[in-house]
Amino acid sequence: ALTIILQVGVYSIFLNASRSVSSSSDVEYTWLCPSNQPNCVDSTRVTDIGWVVFSCITITKNLHDMISGIKLIFLARTNSDFRCFVGGFILIYIPTMCAWVSYSYNYATATKDTELIVNSVILMFVQDIDEWVLGILEAAHPSWLNKKMQNLIQINEPKLESSLALLDSSGGGCAGVPAYGAFFENDQNNDSVEKELKTTKTEDFVTDPGSKVS
Repeated sequence: ALTIILQVGVYSIFLNASRSVSSSSDVEYTWLCPSNQPNCVDSTRVTDIGWVVFSCITITKNLHDMISGIKLIFLARTNSDFRCFVGGFILIYIPTMCAWVSYSYNYATATKDTELIVNSVILMFVQDIDEWVLGILEAAHPSWLNKKMQNLIQINEPKLESSLALLDSSGGGCAGVPAYGAFFENDQNNDSVEKELKTTKTEDFVTDPGSKVS
C-alpha cells in the first residue's frame, strides 16, 4: 500500500508541474513572437517520430500490467474475490496514470525528441518501486519473505483452483480470455511426465549400475 501511495504521489507532482496555472509549473512556451516579424513561430523540435517512439515505449511498458489487471478482475468476478478485484484495479490504474502523466508532462515541457523519450523513461521507472522494495526485503530478510510468500500461496491456491475450474467450465471465459485451466492442466501433465522419466531413469540405474543413463 505504501508503494502505491508513493507512486501516485510522484505522478501527482509531475501532473501538477504540467499545468501552466501551477506555481511549480515546468511548462515550456515554445512560441516566439519577434517584434520585427508579423507572425509567431513555434520553436519546438519535437517531431512525429518522437511521439511514435514515445507511444511504442509507453505501450510496451504498460500493456503487460494492464492485461494482467484485466485478467485478475475477471477472476475476481468468477470467484467473488474482492481482494483480487482490488489488485486488478491497481494493475490497471497505475499504468494508465503513468501513460496519462507521461503524455501531459511531455506535451507541456518537451522541446525536442530526446527530452520526450528521457521524460517518459524516468516516469516509467516509478512503476518499478514495488519491485525495488521487494528486492530490498529479499536481500535483507529472505527467510521471512519466503515464509510470507508461502503463506500467501497456501491461502490463495484454493481460490485460484476454483477460478480455473470456472474458466474451464465456461469454455475459456468471456471477451477472449483463454482457458487458464487448460494451461494449468498441461503444466501438471508436464510435471507428471518429468517425474515419471526421472523415476524410470533411477530404476534403470539401480538395476544396471554399469549402464549409462541417457
